[in-house]
Order: sequence, then structure tokens, then C-alpha cells
Amino acid sequence: MVGLIIGAVVLILVSFGGGWAVKDWKDGAEVALAVAAKEKVESRNAILEAANTSCATDIKGVKKGIAR
Repeated sequence: MVGLIIGAVVLILVSFGGGWAVKDWKDGAEVALAVAAKEKVESRNAILEAANTSCATDIKGVKKGIAR
């Protein structure tokens, strides 16, 4: 009877341990995806900021041309 109880306790501990391991693995994967998405957004933001600066320069040139 004691062996059955010990076996059940071991089975429960292994089950919970496996569940926590899978959850940690899943959480790690989600963090990696979030970091990749953040880097992609930052890259796009840098491109858009450069384009915005170019447009601002073009607008200044057009305003100077119209003012003459």
C-alpha cells in the first residue's frame, strides 16, 4: 500500500514538473517571437523616419520655390 502511495506521489510530481517545463518552453518561445516582432517594427520605423526626413526637406524646397 505504501508503494502505491509513493508511486502515485512520484507520478503526480513528474506530471506537474513536465507541465511546468512545457509552460516555460512555451513562454520562452512567445518572448522570442515578441523580440523578433519588436526588431521588425524598429527596422520599419527607421525606414519611415528616413523617408519622413526626406519628405520634410522636399516640402521646404517647394515652399521656398513658391515664395520666390
